[in-house]
Amino acid sequence: YKEIAAAQRGECTREEAIAAGKKASRNYAKRQLTWLRQDLTAQWIKWGNEIDFELGLRLSTDILKSQIYNRQ
Repeated sequence: YKEIAAAQRGECTREEAIAAGKKASRNYAKRQLTWLRQDLTAQWIKWGNEIDFELGLRLSTDILKSQIYNRQ
């Protein structure tokens, strides 16, 4: 949002703000992945060529249930 605010203040063009926002989002996602890869307890859901949301929901639910039951 700071990029859009900068455009509204006239510090850059709308197009520059959009490009900067996209770059900032990509960099943030990279930092998140770097952080998550260090977490050995993280469980990754691997997608094939097509994203299967029902499978993802089922797998993530199973992971959460196993975490809850293992704590008891």
